[in-house]
Amino acid sequence: MEPPAELSAFRAAEKRFMCRDPSRMNAPGLRELWHDLLDVAALAPSARTEQESQEDTFPEHELLALGKGRFTLRSHHPGLVIIPGALGAHEQCDLAVRCLREWPYEPWGVTNLGKLQSQAGVHEDELRRVPAQPQCLPPPDLSWITLGHHFHWTARCYDRAVASPLPEALSHTFANLAPGGMQPQAAIVKVYGERGYMLGHVDDAEPAADVPLLSASLGCAGILLIGSETRNDPPAAILVRSGDLVIFGGRARRCYHSMPRVLPHTAPLHLSGHDGERHLRATLHGDQCAERRCDDDRGEATTTAHADDMVVNDAEREWLWTHRVNISLRQVYPAAVAAANAEIT
Repeated sequence: MEPPAELSAFRAAEKRFMCRDPSRMNAPGLRELWHDLLDVAALAPSARTEQESQEDTFPEHELLALGKGRFTLRSHHPGLVIIPGALGAHEQCDLAVRCLREWPYEPWGVTNLGKLQSQAGVHEDELRRVPAQPQCLPPPDLSWITLGHHFHWTARCYDRAVASPLPEALSHTFANLAPGGMQPQAAIVKVYGERGYMLGHVDDAEPAADVPLLSASLGCAGILLIGSETRNDPPAAILVRSGDLVIFGGRARRCYHSMPRVLPHTAPLHLSGHDGERHLRATLHGDQCAERRCDDDRGEATTTAHADDMVVNDAEREWLWTHRVNISLRQVYPAAVAAANAEIT
């Protein structure tokens, strides 16, 4: 009998973060894993020393400040840009509501469950009626939605003949965040439950492989592993919160990455009605007093509502308290092909 193959450094890190039983494989618990997590939002504020501010570097955490709230990693990830809190509370609520009420259904999305018929309609006025019934939530088995040019998961390619309108809300929301010259043509919305995960992969199916890819987080926090162009190099582990944006450009576009773990009950107040940040600190830092308070921390969002805002209803708040949504925006075809397609559609 042949001995089991040795795990690559990337896969070993995945299994370490995925393991929920510390007694298995001598794996540490979350509080021990916290020391290996790069929390960009916590390292970015003004708590830095004057010397660090002048150098704009974080050598102990391999962070490099790019200015305007953007950061990257110093080692083997050129083209990776991390923007903590890139999306504000209003933008997060708007995208979350659309992901739950509008985009899983025709005429927008194709899902892992096929094409779904909406019960509530897709018009703006109906979206803003704030349906309160739990049955208005998407099916519990929903795991992904494709928008615009639809990605074929089995063949790992796009079919130019199979495309739906790319929602204007996506282009509008990311207009000031997308790299110059990017022409968004497709989006993949990935839905993660409490025990959801995405294994290591490279997003290399787009012919426009030199154009950066944008990845935005909504709902619960998660652990992003970003490696190199080979699985043999150990990855960096980054904590991503709701509203964070990660841009994969340059060489980072060809790097392996994965989402081995979701941290449930960490969605922010404006999405879940709970203090998710407090629960996150309790989970990762072992603050038992805060952890006990988390069970009774339900409150009201403090953001000011506007007439055009999408309002997250109670059923959606409870859903977001235990789920994470990732939106990745992509340009599929090079600019010349994209312009030709636009002329004939």
